[in-house]
Amino acid sequence: MDKIIIKNLEVWIRAGVTEEERAKPQRLLLYVEMEHDFQRAAVEDNLDHTIDYHAVSQRLLKFGETREWRLIETLAEEITSLI
Repeated sequence: MDKIIIKNLEVWIRAGVTEEERAKPQRLLLYVEMEHDFQRAAVEDNLDHTIDYHAVSQRLLKFGETREWRLIETLAEEITSLI
């Protein structure tokens, strides 16, 4: 398996146990590793057979705009599901 890594993607998230913590978005740096077999994509030179890391990054940047979380663990699980 090959990997694509998105490192230090800055997102703004409302997270925290108390309402005060969630009152303003907080800066969060994401580190995401995605594994995939890229052989077919490389042979065919075709984005359809790989991971479009730009699209993933854009989704992550927008993910927290309208939500809030009490636990970072819940946020991490939802990010995993999103990807």
